[in-house]
Amino acid sequence: MKRMGYKIISREEAPEWIKRVGSPDIIAVKNGEYILAEVKPSDQLRRYSEAGVKLILVTNKREKL
Repeated sequence: MKRMGYKIISREEAPEWIKRVGSPDIIAVKNGEYILAEVKPSDQLRRYSEAGVKLILVTNKREKL
C-alpha cells in the first residue's frame, strides 16, 4: 500500500466512522480514500500469491435487486 502512495495510520488516527466499524488490521489513506484490511492466513491464498499476480478476495457478495 505504501508503494501505491497510501499512508498507513493507527486506529487512533482514523476517523470516527472507521472506529465504529471495528478494529481492522490495517488502515491506510490516500487523498481522502481509505482502505481497511483484515489479515486472515490461508494456505490456498498463500499458494495463489506465489504466482506473482495480484489477488482479489471477494466476500459478502450481494445480488442486485
